[in-house]
Amino acid sequence: MNVNIGIKRLNSYWPSSDLLSIWVMFGVFHTSVIVMVEVIIIVSHSKKFFNT
Repeated sequence: MNVNIGIKRLNSYWPSSDLLSIWVMFGVFHTSVIVMVEVIIIVSHSKKFFNT
């Protein structure tokens, strides 16, 4: 089987895959921050809309 070759290849590429996981985590965190900011903006606008 080519499983051992794949594992060795993964181990040799470990820094790049680690960087990829960091980028994935950063992307998820960035997306959640954008969603939170949009929700805060929408809530503040709706409060202004209901106040007037």
